[in-house]
Amino acid sequence: MRFGQIFSDNTKIETVYQGVDDIIYLKQIAREKYGMPDKIIMACVAFHGHIKGIDILLEAISYLKYNYGHNDFLLYQIGGGDENVSLKLRNLASKLNITDLVNWMGQQDNVPEILSASDIYCQPSRSEGIPLSIMEASIASLPIVASRVGGIPEAVADGITGFLVPSENAFLFAEKLHFLLSNEKERNRLGENARQFAKENFVIQRQVKKLLSLYF
Repeated sequence: MRFGQIFSDNTKIETVYQGVDDIIYLKQIAREKYGMPDKIIMACVAFHGHIKGIDILLEAISYLKYNYGHNDFLLYQIGGGDENVSLKLRNLASKLNITDLVNWMGQQDNVPEILSASDIYCQPSRSEGIPLSIMEASIASLPIVASRVGGIPEAVADGITGFLVPSENAFLFAEKLHFLLSNEKERNRLGENARQFAKENFVIQRQVKKLLSLYF
């Protein structure tokens, strides 16, 4: 059945995204709470499954360390899942000799606070909807580096709020991370853009009002 057989071909379709709370925390206080060092903090929120591409991110970190010579950052990976997958990821980090650059935080119920303490957000998914984690990272003024898959391009404006790279391409992922690690001014600019974009599109109170306006 065609769409036009259900609705008029002239029907206007409007997407109303899910939303997140506009909550941010003081960066320095959050960093002290989690014992974060005086380095650039990259965050990734993802359960430990093949679809989330954490292995791709680990390979990108290896490129950052050995191709670009970066040791000025740490990755805080938030999430858990199948213990066998988690073990494989830890073993991969060990094989790549990057265990010194990865902090496995496990499952957390305070993600916005951790994101507020961070500087860059990574989403290396192989398949994805529109992640709430990207919305929360944007609210926290973080520039995003993410795979160009699924609904992610609706949440990340390439070159404006962050960067989109082809799925499975750890080298290009590392290239964009290298750019952000090396350019504080650009990190701040993209992060500010990300927050503004999120406030206009992803704040839950605004989205609820928009949804209600379509019915009443």
